[in-house]
Amino acid sequence: MSDIRGRGPPAEIFDFGDLRIDVGRRIVSRGMDEIPLPKLSFDLLLALLQCAPNVVSIDEFMLQVWPGLVVSPETVSQRVKLLRDALGDDPRNAKYVVGVRGLGYRVIPPVSSNVKGTDASTPPANSATPAVVVSPAIPGTGEADPQTVLPIGPLPPQISLPTAVAKKPARSKFRKRIYLSLSMLVVLAIVGAFIFYRRAPPKFVIVEGTPFRSVAVLPFDNLSADHSDDYLALGLSEMILNRLAGVPALRVSARTSSFSVRRDGMDPQEIGRKLNARYLVKGSVQRVGQQLRVTAQVLDVDSGRQFTAMYIDKPLQEIFELQDEIADRIAISLAVRVGGTAKFRPEQARNANIAAYLEYLQGRSHMAHWTVADMDSAASHFQRAIDLDPQFAAAYAGLAMSQEWVSNLRLKKDRNLELQEAKLIEKALALDDGLGEAYVARAALRGDDDQVSSEADYRKGLELSPSFGLGYAIYADSLESWNRHHDALQMIDQAISIDPLSPRAFYLKALFIANGNTADTEREAEGLMLYVLELDPNFTNALVRLAQRKAFYHGETAEAIRLVEKALRTDPDAAWIRDDGVEMYLEAADPIAAHNVIAETPMEIWYGELCLALYAGDWRKAADLEFNRPKQLRDIDYDYLPILAIQWYGFKTKEFDRAIAFLRSTYHLPAGREFDGQNYDAALSIAILTKQRGDKAGTKRLVNDALRVLKIRADRSASTPAFDTLNRAILHVLTDQYELACDELTESTHAKFAGTFPYGWILDKDPLWDPIRADPRFQAIEKIYREETARQHSLLLEMRRKGEVPARNAS
Repeated sequence: MSDIRGRGPPAEIFDFGDLRIDVGRRIVSRGMDEIPLPKLSFDLLLALLQCAPNVVSIDEFMLQVWPGLVVSPETVSQRVKLLRDALGDDPRNAKYVVGVRGLGYRVIPPVSSNVKGTDASTPPANSATPAVVVSPAIPGTGEADPQTVLPIGPLPPQISLPTAVAKKPARSKFRKRIYLSLSMLVVLAIVGAFIFYRRAPPKFVIVEGTPFRSVAVLPFDNLSADHSDDYLALGLSEMILNRLAGVPALRVSARTSSFSVRRDGMDPQEIGRKLNARYLVKGSVQRVGQQLRVTAQVLDVDSGRQFTAMYIDKPLQEIFELQDEIADRIAISLAVRVGGTAKFRPEQARNANIAAYLEYLQGRSHMAHWTVADMDSAASHFQRAIDLDPQFAAAYAGLAMSQEWVSNLRLKKDRNLELQEAKLIEKALALDDGLGEAYVARAALRGDDDQVSSEADYRKGLELSPSFGLGYAIYADSLESWNRHHDALQMIDQAISIDPLSPRAFYLKALFIANGNTADTEREAEGLMLYVLELDPNFTNALVRLAQRKAFYHGETAEAIRLVEKALRTDPDAAWIRDDGVEMYLEAADPIAAHNVIAETPMEIWYGELCLALYAGDWRKAADLEFNRPKQLRDIDYDYLPILAIQWYGFKTKEFDRAIAFLRSTYHLPAGREFDGQNYDAALSIAILTKQRGDKAGTKRLVNDALRVLKIRADRSASTPAFDTLNRAILHVLTDQYELACDELTESTHAKFAGTFPYGWILDKDPLWDPIRADPRFQAIEKIYREETARQHSLLLEMRRKGEVPARNAS
């Protein structure tokens, strides 16, 4: 009888070859490695061990493994095959289980058993964990999910121990001896439990099963004479991937990672390690006219053994049936019962026009590259797919997502476009309400407007498309924007776990970490950005973000320009990259090149124009640009210069009330709670304008609030010391403590100041510093900045001479 801690009777242990089977905890282990088994496989193994060395007949298996049910001999043999696969037992050279023709099955190695006299939750000698692994049934299959790990404690009511082999009852004359033995065992169990709970916790605790059923589908090779059929090979691979992702017991690596792994010179073990996958699916496709010839193999990464191979010829028109056949055979070989109800991802429309489907596949292949040109091409293919088959749900979702990315890259987002995308998504869901990617697209579109509905869509979409790695990353990005930083980090780690080679997932994690605004988080974020570029040297987002850190944290402006130019070569139509290019060139004192960055494209570069106006001292134009900022540009990465444009406007025109009201409205900073918001720079600008307006009491309150926030951030290590120094210097100017302001600025070293003073090219124009401009220490700081700028300009000229950056008509 178990006590209140949920401890049960003494546990039976079987030693069987190199395996140990803990019956009470339902754990099979080989050395320190646990071998997850579904409930039926474990029960079958237990029946074999309890009858060893005798043969277990089919009837006896039915009694012990399928009590109350009648199953066919084929069901039993299939379950034995699954058990052998799990144990790594080759039936041609069996070492664990052997069939006896006409009788049943028996085990090969000698079996020894013992009853542990300690608490059933105590780990065996060769186990590193006290966790109890219990496998609940997978809906609709009768199979158990080996990945589920439940807490230590009593078994849930719906999970029963395996039926024991019938034994003869003990004779009455032995009862007293049995009772005495059981009493001794109970005492030993209590002592063992006391020792267990008093000792230090184990060093390692398993919180998740090993990736025993993890699989990665590699891109199939195109053996056709026409290389333009590459998309067909990739498409078939993706169809199989999505088909397998619908199997509950499988953890399938996301397309981004499995399709990007470089296979040249890598053995299966190395590929599996990179993808965190136990099994690999690979193959080839050859198209001859309208006929497809497909080969597929499944490899066990641990052993390197190929245990499934197939060769199939079918007409192109039967591509859906082809992927069904391959996926089903793979699923069976991976010891998972598929059933006939699993949906297909993303091609749920089983009657899709084949020409439309081929257009869709080409659109998917273009979406993998994240440039404006590729996204435009993807949108064109999706539109053609819709034209060919207006009932093709996935094409509508693809068109909405590609248009969304193009608008983001071109900074052309507006309400009309959002409404158009929303209609496409709703059309997709009307045609197929099981399309997971459509729910994710709708969640991203809703964003901050309806967080509750957005999150519900994210969860439903990822439940329907569990291998949609990008979906997890998009969800994490939304969580971060909702100020749920911890949840965002957890979700992005989930994205990385199923998509371990995804540059975008690691890029987003770097951004989330950088939001900590400490020197340590900046270093960690920069390291992640460098890793992103190892995965994809042309990943434009990481190139530009790394450039920003080079320029503003290290003062390495020339190197920053080289990175931005590389990003522009990859994606010349991305307006946001051009904005950063303008900033970098102005930082290096090259306004001609900055103008050229804007002039060579017909796009409207609003932010770049504002930067050029400030550089030229044209405060009217800069303020006019900010007052009339396009609606689609309300959310940009850095608001410092637009805020500065309004601040200068207030200085020059004395229209302080208009400037302050604009800042309050734009950045949601109510009076009396300016520094409780999310934009410290805007709140500080309000304090500066309040000082200029002559409001001493208001200035004092705002300065105290600003100092309070700085102290909180410093206590939480939530800001970099260099920026704190600059902000304190500004606050000293506002309180007429000019000596202290100069002290704060001169505290920074040459390298620190050059690298951390934001937009030093406006230092000589900013009226904020007029009260201390004549101070020799401030003049020395200006000189340091000019010298560092000249050095970076020289490095830029040298890069041009070497052809590392374009000339851009600069002198």
